[in-house]
Amino acid sequence: IEDSYKTISTEWAAAKDKYFKAEHPDPVFEGTVRDFCAYDHALRNIQDYVQAYMTGVESLTKGMTAMSNGMHVVISRIAESQITADSCKFKEANNSIVRADAPHSSIAKLKRDMEFNITNPILSHLANNRQLKNSLEIRQRRLIELNLAKKNFEEAKKHCGDRDVHYIESKMNHDEAYKAFYEIDRRIFEWLYILEEYRGDILDSILQTLKYLEYEFFASASHSMSACLPAQMEFRPMVEMTPEYLEAQVDMELKESEHSSATGVKEDVMDFSIRLIEKKAKDAPEDES
Repeated sequence: IEDSYKTISTEWAAAKDKYFKAEHPDPVFEGTVRDFCAYDHALRNIQDYVQAYMTGVESLTKGMTAMSNGMHVVISRIAESQITADSCKFKEANNSIVRADAPHSSIAKLKRDMEFNITNPILSHLANNRQLKNSLEIRQRRLIELNLAKKNFEEAKKHCGDRDVHYIESKMNHDEAYKAFYEIDRRIFEWLYILEEYRGDILDSILQTLKYLEYEFFASASHSMSACLPAQMEFRPMVEMTPEYLEAQVDMELKESEHSSATGVKEDVMDFSIRLIEKKAKDAPEDES
């Protein structure tokens, strides 16, 4: 915030020297131009923040693509067909969010809406502000020309008659300089007044539009992901299947094995396949139930 304030102060100091040099200070006009410069600075900052936001969203979508594609590749190699099919649904749901080349994807819609509703209007305002700044410089030059023509005309009125060539020329130059200054000054006044009137509405429109576009993006993404979610939370949370939790299951199985050995049931410890078949057969009734 402090750096932004210093930037605005520096820009205003340069603008003040550029726009008001050799002019009697008009506090109202000077304050209006200062507010205009702050408004222009705010729009440029908003444009930078919007670009940073879109860059962050692009990074998010790249991460989502890498995750969903990677999960599908890994799971399809070692998991059952049902889980593999589910990972494919997960990948398709992510693609409906992150594929920029798909016109109905969440990111494609966000880009279109952001460009149409935010980026292009802001760029249009910034271009108009640049023209207005150029007009302020032209106004400054016209004012210098008017002051010089006014000074020459005052001298001519003191030392020359109404029919004198120098008087006529100086009056003509003064009238032309006044007309040129008045035209540019009147247009600048109207533009500064309009921007002063609508500045709050413009900034509020940007804010509300950004909120709506962000909501639409995440709502669309949530809708896409809901299609691949299970109907019920029938899977165990990952935190309940860490090695610490699984160790309890291993200990329980070992105790059962020790109990079987104590009751005289002998196991062929050398044949892993037999033990695996027996284990599967024992767990099968439990799975069916």
